Amino acid sequence: MALKITALIQRAIKGSPLTAAEGDSNWQTIQDFCNSIGAYFSTVLNNDGTLKSSTVATAALQPNSVTPAKLSFQSVKYFEDSSATADVYVITPDPALTAYVTGVTVYMRPAKNNTGACTLNINGLGAVAIHKNGNLDLAADDLVNGGVHIFTYEDGFFQLVGKVNAIQSATQAEMESASSVVAAVTPGRIRYAPSAAKAFVRFSTAGTIVGTPLNVSSVVRNSAGKYTVTFSTAMADANYAPVCSVIDTPASGFPVSVIATNITSSTFDVWCGPNGYEDNAIAVVVFGDFA
Repeated sequence: MALKITALIQRAIKGSPLTAAEGDSNWQTIQDFCNSIGAYFSTVLNNDGTLKSSTVATAALQPNSVTPAKLSFQSVKYFEDSSATADVYVITPDPALTAYVTGVTVYMRPAKNNTGACTLNINGLGAVAIHKNGNLDLAADDLVNGGVHIFTYEDGFFQLVGKVNAIQSATQAEMESASSVVAAVTPGRIRYAPSAAKAFVRFSTAGTIVGTPLNVSSVVRNSAGKYTVTFSTAMADANYAPVCSVIDTPASGFPVSVIATNITSSTFDVWCGPNGYEDNAIAVVVFGDFA
C-alpha cells in the first residue's frame, strides 16, 4: 500500500516500523524523501554542522543560529592584541566578527599593561570602552601583558569578567602601602610589607651569630655588653624600630635591659645593662622601611 510522506513521518515519530510489504511498496517515496533531506542539509549546512551564511531569513531567529563565526568566538581560545599602544587594544579574529552582539565573549592577551581607561576594537568594528564591576573604567595594570583576559559585550561596552594566568605581582610601593587587594605577594616582595620584619638576628655574648639571620651581615662585640649590628641591605632612613631582648634568664639573677642606640640607616648598636652583663644570648628584630 502506497503511503503519503506525511503518513511515513508520523509512523516514524510514533516509532511504528513499516512492514516488509509497506517498505516494498513505498521505497521510491522513502528514497525521494531522504534525497530531499540530504539536498536540504547540503544547501543550508556546512560540513561541521553549522549553518551557512544567510540561511536563516527570519530576523528574530538569526541571533540564535549557529554559524562558524559564532562557534569561533565561543570556543576557548585567545586572540593576540596587535596594537602597539597601551590602552588601545586591537584583535582580528578569523572568521571575523561582523557586529557587536550582546553576549559575545572573547579572550585577549594584551601586548602591554593598561595605564587606565582603555578600549577594545574587534575586526575594525570600532573601539569600545572596557569596564569592570559594572560601569567602572579599568585602573592601571588591570590588564597585564602575558595574561589572557576575558571580555563579554553588553550594553555598548566590553565587561572585563575574568583573567586566566594573569597573575600580577605586587610592587614595592603596593606592599609598603598595603593597599592592593588583587596583586599577588611573591617571596621577593613580602619583606616590603609594613608588618614584615626587615631584619632579625640572634647572637652570643661574644658577638657570634647563632643560626641564620635575616638582612644582617655582621655583629661586632665592641666591649662588654656592647655590640654593633650591620644590615646587609640598608633601611630607608634611621626611623625604624629595633626590638631587642635577652634570651632566657640571666645567670646573675638580675633583670637585664637591652637598648638600641647610635641608629643609622645601615647600622645600630645594642647595649646590655646594667654594667654590661653578658650572661645570655641576645635577639634583635627590626621593623621599618627599606629604601
